Amino acid sequence: MTVQGNRQAGYWANSGSLMQHALAVTENNTKAHLNMADYLKQEDKTDESEAAPSPALEIDPEEVAGLINLGNLLSKTDRAADAVQLFEKAETLEPENVNLLMSMGNHYQLQKEFDKAVSYYQKAIDIAPEEGKIYSNLAMVLTDQAQALNADQQPSAAQQKLAEAYATANEAVNRKQTLDALDLANTYNTLGILNMIAKRPSEGLKFFKLAVEADPTHPGALSNLKRAQGSSPR
Repeated sequence: MTVQGNRQAGYWANSGSLMQHALAVTENNTKAHLNMADYLKQEDKTDESEAAPSPALEIDPEEVAGLINLGNLLSKTDRAADAVQLFEKAETLEPENVNLLMSMGNHYQLQKEFDKAVSYYQKAIDIAPEEGKIYSNLAMVLTDQAQALNADQQPSAAQQKLAEAYATANEAVNRKQTLDALDLANTYNTLGILNMIAKRPSEGLKFFKLAVEADPTHPGALSNLKRAQGSSPR
């Protein structure tokens, strides 16, 4: 590999901002709330962001979907403890709700509590083993965990997590008929990153192209494809 290639491999291994955390939730209104919260945070309107879900505060405490939706929103703000309370309340009501388990996995990934995130995704897989989206999201968690372990000077543990992430992402591909365009692009994007970390730039480039084919507007895949094109052998 060229000197440029080695520098590129270091980028893929060490960057903490590679992954696009577009972890899918099933409720359209939840996606809208999350987008609004993101917008308000980016515009530095934190108070408005936290106030945005105020109508949902009147949800029935026994309504699991409402608890999940509001928990997802608060998870994206500075109110992580409140999100956990809502998720845990929902868990007492429907402990095998796959959407809830995935939301909790997403929450703990955002908090960098990777072992908890992995645990909730694995619970979801036990309940819905043919749902490719769960594997796709879990692969992203494992990749993040590997990068954190690598940064913490634990290369052997990081390599183990990378191997688990690769296998998990391939399980998602094996179930691609259950994936929408975003989930499929996330999966291919993860496989691209994993191949770049493993210093297989040609394979990485292939998967980034597949990600862009699946979702031509996927920002992570587009930027990763551009970078990979600069590191792959001509």
